[in-house]
Amino acid sequence: MTLALTLRVAGRLAKAVIAVLDDPAGAQRRAKAARQRLTADFDWHTVADETAQVYLAAKRRERQPLPRLPIVEHALPDR
Repeated sequence: MTLALTLRVAGRLAKAVIAVLDDPAGAQRRAKAARQRLTADFDWHTVADETAQVYLAAKRRERQPLPRLPIVEHALPDR
């Protein structure tokens, strides 16, 4: 990555951070959404049930592959 490109990326990142910090209402919305997801996906009962299912499948010697995200290939930058 060239210095000019690095500076442009850093400048965009700085602008994005400032925009997030200047939006307290947006921060409140993101915080509420994150809390809802955490309490829905990672509560004790859900984690315990999913763990028990993994142990039962292992006991029965069943294998359930996890879904994989697609790999997105990007061209390498010219040097």
